[in-house]
Amino acid sequence: FSSANIDKSIQYYDSSLIYFKKYKLPAQVGMAYQKLSLVYFNKHDFYKAIDYNKKAIKTFLQLKDKKGLYGAISNQMLVYKNARMLDDALECQEQIIKLEKELNITPVLFPTLYNRAGIYIQKKNYLKAKRIIEPSYNELAKKLFGNNRPNSGLISTLTTEYPEEVEKFGILAKKLAEINQKLDKTEEIWRLMDFAYWASVYTKNLEI
Repeated sequence: FSSANIDKSIQYYDSSLIYFKKYKLPAQVGMAYQKLSLVYFNKHDFYKAIDYNKKAIKTFLQLKDKKGLYGAISNQMLVYKNARMLDDALECQEQIIKLEKELNITPVLFPTLYNRAGIYIQKKNYLKAKRIIEPSYNELAKKLFGNNRPNSGLISTLTTEYPEEVEKFGILAKKLAEINQKLDKTEEIWRLMDFAYWASVYTKNLEI
């Protein structure tokens, strides 16, 4: 987002908020608060982002809209994480996990589970982070390599057929390597980093 686009977005959602309040459209008010929070998050004004998300959460609570609440708390968790307010981020995570059970939601790997693990890593709770990342890594490994042991020599061929899965596999391999390093599980680190490297090469994702 450019600075000019951010300012236009703020003006637009501020105007929308006035309209929604005037005509008593509370669900739309909650969504407008969320949009404003996202804009301020992109502006790196985390405190305003947090404030608008709190208003969104309060609105969805009053409406007893659990799906809206799930989205607002998920956004709030991300803001807290980036603001390094990790205790608050973890509190949001507990609420998110509870809502996932109530709404029968299976959390997606990216960004939900990946961000969840990231918070535990920042809090130095590496075992909990590993418990979140490892099942998804194993699931992708099974899809790509079947019952065989993962082999970096096959990544080139697999990328042709499963580019997205190889990219995710590389990202998770790198994250697991970082976690294992913190846990002094050195036997797997180089192997995992090898997977991450070749996934990066063949998917052309330099962020892996």
